Amino acid sequence: MNLMHIVRKQGTEVLLSSPLSDLIVEDGKVVGAVITTAKGEERIRARAGVVLAAGGFAQNEEWRQKYHGIPGYSSAAPGDQGTAIEIGHRAGGALAMMDDAWWGSAVPDTDGSAQFMLSEPVHAIQHHRGPKRRPFHQRIAKLH
Repeated sequence: MNLMHIVRKQGTEVLLSSPLSDLIVEDGKVVGAVITTAKGEERIRARAGVVLAAGGFAQNEEWRQKYHGIPGYSSAAPGDQGTAIEIGHRAGGALAMMDDAWWGSAVPDTDGSAQFMLSEPVHAIQHHRGPKRRPFHQRIAKLH
């Protein structure tokens, strides 16, 4: 069961193409969100909490260098800039594990975009004593 299934089942309105621009904070608690719609800025008050499920920062070159120490290419959506992370931090949220990521190789295309590679580089993670026993994301990070 995924998040979209849950929100549709409970009758929650889903607003597409409505990026988060800020959080509403009252007495040190996040109580809502400010989004940008085709009609302009809209303030939405939450009844039970706010979930920031907005991806990472794969297209933010400055943060990739700062937190991962790598340049490179990303096949993530162009809007994957870390905006929700930044807004959540500004509202008082703690940042943790920023150096961790779901890694995958991407190859640059002639138009400047990048394409995700679907094959796992199995041979590159072999060791003379057998496969290393590390989580997948750590093995891939060592390749970059």
